[in-house]
Amino acid sequence: MHDDGAVRVSQRADSAARVSTPAQRLLQYVPSPTAGTNTLSTGAFSKTVRDDKASFRIDGNTRLFGLLTGYYFLDDYALDNPYPGQQGGANVPGFDALTIGRAQLCRSGARRRSDRIR
Repeated sequence: MHDDGAVRVSQRADSAARVSTPAQRLLQYVPSPTAGTNTLSTGAFSKTVRDDKASFRIDGNTRLFGLLTGYYFLDDYALDNPYPGQQGGANVPGFDALTIGRAQLCRSGARRRSDRIR
């Protein structure tokens, strides 16, 4: 992909003589240029992001243990990039990259009554 967001497609007529027969048969699946003679520019497929986050906290005061606290955080995400050129993927439609991830944090704590600042 170039700086202007366009994908350069080589001239098919010139390169047809140097391309193997199986590759020539696959050329029908490569999109034709849409801007000029050798540039494919499309926004047909958009990048989508799903980002779900949740957290909760529990605090409790007990006679035996004092103050008890707990915290949990969860972040699930999915990124669907239809043109993943920077990630070693294809720069033509149909070969998108799906990146899925999860971040979690769990924390607990306790403070006895004798630890309190007066």
